[in-house]
Amino acid sequence: MINIVFVIADLGMGGAQRVISLLATRLSAQADTRVDIVSMGADAGNGFFSIPPDVKIYSVGAASRSQGAWSAIQANVQRVVRLRAVLRGLAPDVVISF
Repeated sequence: MINIVFVIADLGMGGAQRVISLLATRLSAQADTRVDIVSMGADAGNGFFSIPPDVKIYSVGAASRSQGAWSAIQANVQRVVRLRAVLRGLAPDVVISF
């Protein structure tokens, strides 16, 4: 089984979000292919575009505005730590970042 993970900032309205929804729909229909989406934001549902029910969406909840240089550095470190934890748990064969 091939495990593909898409990583994106959020699942709102946008071109990259639309492309991910189209790719996830097409790839998840293939035999022996698992597709997951990791959103850096705090997306509660499927987002703006339709995502098939067999595609799992994981929210890192680490997208926020920083209040200065030091808080930006801390936020970036936190984002990397959270993203790595999710990716380790999913153990993907391929990660595609948008």
